[in-house]
Amino acid sequence: MTSSEVQTDAEEQLFCPLCDYDLRGLVDPRCPECGYQFQWEELRDPARRLHPYLFEHHAERNVWSFRKTLANSMLPRRFWRSLYPTQPSFPRRLILYGLLVALIAIAVLYGKRRPVGKPLSWGEGMIGAFYVFFAMFMAYGVVPNQWLIHAQNGLGWRTDKKVFGPGDILRAESLGGSFPFEINYLQVGDAIAAAIYIVFLGVQLYLFSWWQKRGKVKPTAELATSTYGRPLVRKG
Repeated sequence: MTSSEVQTDAEEQLFCPLCDYDLRGLVDPRCPECGYQFQWEELRDPARRLHPYLFEHHAERNVWSFRKTLANSMLPRRFWRSLYPTQPSFPRRLILYGLLVALIAIAVLYGKRRPVGKPLSWGEGMIGAFYVFFAMFMAYGVVPNQWLIHAQNGLGWRTDKKVFGPGDILRAESLGGSFPFEINYLQVGDAIAAAIYIVFLGVQLYLFSWWQKRGKVKPTAELATSTYGRPLVRKG
């Protein structure tokens, strides 16, 4: 019997990855509701449901997964080949990724096309203020909050889970170790949230500096000229 012929028992709960139809008691690896054909091992193996770098699946590494997803999406054929119906979708993370990409693209494209020194109208000023406020709200409000929710609910990082580190080098003295104080995973999650703030602050300062300096040309040293307008060249 091949892996595609292994049937489910009456107690095992497996659902179709496309329509969420309950597949309990079925023999053939085919959903009777939508017709999707699959292999039973694809639905039973949790590792096959996790994408290696997709932003939707890696809330514990937001910056890394965002960069990898954005870079690999530039190669559509290879990117879509890495996606499978058995990999679940997380709409909130997908919407967050789309908003972040849109915010970055709008700033870069508009900054390159807008003439330097052109005065703002009242309407453009209001739209620009709303854009900056919304971008800062996403960076300093939504993203850190989503990380804390994932750390506490998804990863189970609580105050009762202590951090001991490799070889118990971070085990506190009160717990039989040599480290001067206790560290729990909730504190680690808070520290990562603080790091997210620092990263976004650096990105914000860089974008502000880039916007102010766009269109500027580095001055070139002009050669001195004679009374006849010819450049003076020093002899070596």
